[in-house]
Amino acid sequence: MKKILSLCTFLASAFILMAQVSHGGHPLFRSNIQQVEFAPIVPSKHLQEDIDEMPGASPLRMGITRSVSLSSNQIFSSPLLDTVNGQVVATLRLASPGATFQSFCFSQFQLPEGAQMFFYDEQRHTVIGAFTKASIQPNGTFFTQAIPGEVCYMEYRYPIDSSAGTFQLAYVVQGYKDMYGDNFGAKAHIGYAQGDCHIDVACPDGDDWRDQIRSVVEIYTVTTNGGYLCSGALINNTANDKTPYVLSAYHCQELPSPLVGQVFYFNYQASACGADDAPINQTVAGCEYMALDGQSDFWLVRLNEQVPDAYQPYYAGWSREVIDRPALGCGIHHPGGDIKKISFPYRVQLSPTHRRFYRVDWISTRGVVEQGSSGSPLFNGNKLIIGQLWAAFGSVSCEDESGYSMYGRIASSWIGNGDPGSCLAPWLDPLYTDAMTCSGLDYTATAPTPDGVSGQGDYSDKGLFLYPNPSNGIVKLSLPTLGEASYTVRDLHGNTILQGSTIVSTVTHAINLSSLPSGAYVLELILDDQVYRNTFIIRK
Repeated sequence: MKKILSLCTFLASAFILMAQVSHGGHPLFRSNIQQVEFAPIVPSKHLQEDIDEMPGASPLRMGITRSVSLSSNQIFSSPLLDTVNGQVVATLRLASPGATFQSFCFSQFQLPEGAQMFFYDEQRHTVIGAFTKASIQPNGTFFTQAIPGEVCYMEYRYPIDSSAGTFQLAYVVQGYKDMYGDNFGAKAHIGYAQGDCHIDVACPDGDDWRDQIRSVVEIYTVTTNGGYLCSGALINNTANDKTPYVLSAYHCQELPSPLVGQVFYFNYQASACGADDAPINQTVAGCEYMALDGQSDFWLVRLNEQVPDAYQPYYAGWSREVIDRPALGCGIHHPGGDIKKISFPYRVQLSPTHRRFYRVDWISTRGVVEQGSSGSPLFNGNKLIIGQLWAAFGSVSCEDESGYSMYGRIASSWIGNGDPGSCLAPWLDPLYTDAMTCSGLDYTATAPTPDGVSGQGDYSDKGLFLYPNPSNGIVKLSLPTLGEASYTVRDLHGNTILQGSTIVSTVTHAINLSSLPSGAYVLELILDDQVYRNTFIIRK
């Protein structure tokens, strides 16, 4: 029986402070509180629905998504507002009776300079924020990871001499399964593997793979109907420029309801071999789809924020060589949403039945894969990614490893159908070196400066988002600041193609580059002595 390895759940967190990338500060925990209650959830109803589903026919859900409507205008019309140290403070108690957790998705999120938003649970064990104008996603939305319990508090404050800002809460995700369990204070797990043969990456088996372990992430994709869990890996490119690309599986985003967004968990792993703890406080929210293709089941995204150095990220290397029975390496993944594990195959070979895939056979004493492992990387003996997990055929479990797994090959995804949106080549080889392999890159490495860049000013690509990408030449910008800017368009070898100036008069602005032919380019934009840089593709 074919089983697609995805696990439906949502963004769990416990005992975390400032879990999503945040911008300093702490809640005031005021007592003037507005009460907001959403429709209750009946866990037994949804648990029975899960029981009635045919095993293996659908993902395992952890929560449901409800449409709601709560605007900033409603909040600021309440008399229950505080004024503290020159700031207006609104505190809301958001309740979903019967829920085991809540998470919130905003369809609009425009905050003024100096405004801050926080979320915390009733016991104040989980606190996330501050979220500011810099937290907005490129498409103008914002979403949070989960807050445990049926009650969550949202605190919003802004300078009394500025506008209040505009935001719209559109969805609340309500949990109906207890992700935390009775030992909430001790474990704080997102999920649990079904099998008991999995090997913690903190064990000695992982000693030769410490760098590669740091590249593997857990991915949560939120939809209007719920959320799904997969694995993936931060992956390097030939420019060695630390572009935060994550490689995962096509089927991890091929979902039956519209997408809301993704959250990426880094370093979710045990602190020591056999330990029952794992930090959940290293996340990045939001991404842009760069390329995907169902034929080899790959999905490449670019995170909307640079991975903080505090996460100690590693950008894994890759190989697109086509080799039958390559030197054995390992798979690193999050089975069942559990803390990070490492598995060692006893055979990897080109699939005789699926020409774009590797077939991988396991022996359970060295670990296997489960639901939740989808999209996880397969490393060869040279510690390079050669594929990402698609599916299992037959029985693959700790009790019976007689089946096998299939991984879409990097080589099969390299050129796709020639469209930049369906292949890895323009993204993982932006310098067009035609390299067959690319080494990994540690976060401590110094990123190179392209030819022609003066190096003056504070260089950053964290605040410049370009979308849609690829585009037809009308390139939209999202920047953390406004004003008059000069820009330079270069090719991927550093040659200047076009120069000009523009006025960034709103948070979202567009530049017309439709005169350029189809291809890949680098946009450098200087605003207030800050140099921003990002790569984009024009496709006509």
